[in-house]
Amino acid sequence: MAGRVFTPDEDRPNGANVTILSHALWRRRFAADPAIVGRFITLDDLQYLVVGVMPRAFENVLAPSTELWAPLQYRAVFGSDSREWGHHLRLLARLRPGVDIDAARQELNQIARAPVAEFARVPWARLGNGLIVTSLQADVTQAIRPALIAVLGGVILLLAIACVNVTNLLLARGAQRHGEFAMRIALGAGRGRLFRQVLTESILLSLIGGALAIIVAAFALPALVALAPPELPRLDAIRLDGTIFVFALLLTTIVG
Repeated sequence: MAGRVFTPDEDRPNGANVTILSHALWRRRFAADPAIVGRFITLDDLQYLVVGVMPRAFENVLAPSTELWAPLQYRAVFGSDSREWGHHLRLLARLRPGVDIDAARQELNQIARAPVAEFARVPWARLGNGLIVTSLQADVTQAIRPALIAVLGGVILLLAIACVNVTNLLLARGAQRHGEFAMRIALGAGRGRLFRQVLTESILLSLIGGALAIIVAAFALPALVALAPPELPRLDAIRLDGTIFVFALLLTTIVG
């Protein structure tokens, strides 16, 4: 949002101590001071120059709690037990269009099993078993996916129970309207016309219920997000939007 990114010179050993702030930290700790870029702040008893501020919309999916960044400053020559081997890091890559994750996994495994002389590997970093390659969505939701599936199953079961109950009520009301339907048939209404009438009433009832549900969800969503466990990924992305309205409209129409 402000400032610049890191330069190659800053990402070398003994490079300058520089940092980029998150938008939330910039507002909370520095009162959204527009002059923060170019000033020094203290981190771990060291002076760091603030070179940039990330935009509000930036989402750090792998580490949502991260609020500042600094260059790694790895050395070009290092020993067998140095952090420069990078096995503590998580690598994120974007697939080229037309390439699926299986093809990427095969290529990475081929690279892992074919070391080059310029980058000689120590015995513990042979990578003979290849690399673990997963989609970002699967990696982020791995811990919470079973619970979300269980909640979704419970919601579907509750919807099915509600549909059965309302259907029984409509069938009972239909039996009471037997005389009305007989009169309409006597006046010349066909089965198709009666079917359209009952279907319209059912869909209208379902749409009213769906509209009330959206209103309840709009008021309940902030409370549910506030009560959600902190390990739930992408909490800030949970909201009502156009996709939800289209999904609700389609679901209530099917239910009707």
